[in-house]
Amino acid sequence: MDTTLGVHVAPRWLLLAQTYAGRADAETFRAEWLKAEISVVRELGRDWRVQAGWRATLAGRETPADQGPVLALWRRF
Repeated sequence: MDTTLGVHVAPRWLLLAQTYAGRADAETFRAEWLKAEISVVRELGRDWRVQAGWRATLAGRETPADQGPVLALWRRF
């Protein structure tokens, strides 16, 4: 399950708060995770966006606890 909340904080800037939760079941392996991300998105013209943020594991079972930066380039089509 993914959830996203976004707020425009300026005309070309968007602040995002996101969570990602999931489960993978196998006969001998059962993983569960909950991750969160906070990021900002900047519009670069009409079709392009750049995103920068931080993602971290909040809870999990049989999954690595990780955290780190998020960088993305989007193109609208």
